[in-house]
Amino acid sequence: MMKREHLILLYILSLSLYLPFTHIQVICQNNERASIDYIIKVNDEGNAKISITIRTENTTFHGWIFVPRYVKYRIMGSKFKIISVNESYFLFYYNLSFFLSENATLTVSWTMPYASIIVGENAFFLSPPINVLPKAKMKISVSLIGVSIHYVDPITKHIKRDYDNITVSYYRLIPGDIFRISIEYSVKDKDIDEYTWHLPKGTLLIVHSPAYYEDLSTRIYNIYRKVYPILSDVINVNVSLIEVMFFSPQHDNVNILGYISLEDSDSPQVIMINPFWIRSLKGAIEQGAVHELVHLLLFNKGLSASRFLWLHEGLAEYLSLTLLIKFNETREWCETKIREYESLNLTGNYLSLLLSWSPSQVIQPSLYGYAYLLIKSLTEDNITKLKEFFSLTPNFKEVTRNEEILALLSVAGMNLTVLKDVGSQINWTLVEYHKQYYINYITRNVRIHPSLNHTQAPYLIPLAIVICAMLLIIAIICLTIFLMRKINMQ
Repeated sequence: MMKREHLILLYILSLSLYLPFTHIQVICQNNERASIDYIIKVNDEGNAKISITIRTENTTFHGWIFVPRYVKYRIMGSKFKIISVNESYFLFYYNLSFFLSENATLTVSWTMPYASIIVGENAFFLSPPINVLPKAKMKISVSLIGVSIHYVDPITKHIKRDYDNITVSYYRLIPGDIFRISIEYSVKDKDIDEYTWHLPKGTLLIVHSPAYYEDLSTRIYNIYRKVYPILSDVINVNVSLIEVMFFSPQHDNVNILGYISLEDSDSPQVIMINPFWIRSLKGAIEQGAVHELVHLLLFNKGLSASRFLWLHEGLAEYLSLTLLIKFNETREWCETKIREYESLNLTGNYLSLLLSWSPSQVIQPSLYGYAYLLIKSLTEDNITKLKEFFSLTPNFKEVTRNEEILALLSVAGMNLTVLKDVGSQINWTLVEYHKQYYINYITRNVRIHPSLNHTQAPYLIPLAIVICAMLLIIAIICLTIFLMRKINMQ
């Protein structure tokens, strides 16, 4: 994985998948009424078998645990009663409340797919949420197949290695705490296969993936097959090759769904996707993949992300969500994000922040929502206007200012009213000049060519006046000298 400072576009999302960790202190508990054992065993493809066993001896006990919402779980034991199963803070988990009589046992178990994300030799494990019940003796054991551990949170001194098996354990945690266990570790290098498909318009798609993520590769192909010809037509660009690779996240970038690097470069660009988001709502992986595909096409159109990040991200979000909302199998994730975005208020302050957004700034996830809203407002939710915008010039490499972009958007029939509150950040006189410049070319039935760089054009007129004045003065001086010499000769 490339160094962080070399990443140009990072797509950050969060939907109650990840809980920030703090150091959890170890304490002693008195009056223990039950024992609780969490046993998590992760196989070499990242799938885990999870069991939670609660036992009492000569006393009763009641409490609750997290159980999966979308995965079937099994309940076994004796002398217990399930009181309720309710919604929880975590989108993908329920709270299961129970009561145990004396000398009772309750075991809840399930299989958790994608508990670890494993790509090449890198692996990342994130447990289900765990709550620490009071008056219970608690033990947690996580078994992994790996060669070394690089990061564990919460911190524990109970790490044991036996050949290729690593066990991380916890005992007696703070009652009332809710946390997740995060582990970064290495495995014996996994083979990466290449899955190749042909997309419309003669484009080749290659997905580099471990065999156990073949279904994710196929899902990316299925969505690209549908949206690529539309995006290619709208952005007015076609590429011969699209490459996609999966990466294993780390604790500090697990919320990144994907990214694309090598911005403003003629080198081949690779779309990087985080398989961790398969654990999210249906359609998250697809939307992330299409979002990055839009970036790739915009790069090939010559549109700079370093200069126009607001436009890059706005188009990537708007086009990916708008197109995917048409496909029933991806609506859940997209509808959730659109509801989240449309609850935002696109005011002048946020517009100013958005227009100055650059890759060097600390990433604010809310800016994706504001960028989406801005593009939706500019286009009045009409993709046809984007097609007209991209048809105005074959390449955007020579476009260097927001005023030029806004002029092109206006020529394409977009409504710039939403941007009138940004104040002096936009030179509207310059926008109008560029607009008239573009219209003049269009009325002559020619498209704007990148070699026609007229960014400084508004300043050429006064410069020409100054030059002409200077030439006139020089001419007068020369004429005066000539006449004086002629008089002297007489």
